[in-house]
Amino acid sequence: MFLWAHDYSQLPIGKAVDVAPKDGKLQFRIQFADHPFAETCYKLYKGGFLNAVSVGFAPKEYSD
Repeated sequence: MFLWAHDYSQLPIGKAVDVAPKDGKLQFRIQFADHPFAETCYKLYKGGFLNAVSVGFAPKEYSD
């Protein structure tokens, strides 16, 4: 899922595809969803107004 502001209570704005590490960075393409807010986000991205993301994750295992 690709969320707006890590907001799990809202519909995702898209999904990350072709996810892979490259040159020490996590890289991916975004496939935007087909609903009005996601389309607005896409237009802001294409216009250069959105240029950063943050990665949130839930680990499957961990230890102290």
